[in-house]
Amino acid sequence: VCSIILYNMRQVTQDLKRCGIYCIQNISNNKRYIGSSKNMYQRLLKHFALLRHKEQSGKADHRR
Repeated sequence: VCSIILYNMRQVTQDLKRCGIYCIQNISNNKRYIGSSKNMYQRLLKHFALLRHKEQSGKADHRR
């Protein structure tokens, strides 16, 4: 199962290096953020970095 997941993650990574529109949903309050990017992979990494920073600093909201 792990090898299939790793293979699929490689494919997903390649697919995300394209432009597109995405939706991020907060599962605790059901709020959604819809965005677009020229490089979805880089944008996803940026979202994760912002979330990590938010957790470390204890900030209440996520703004660009």
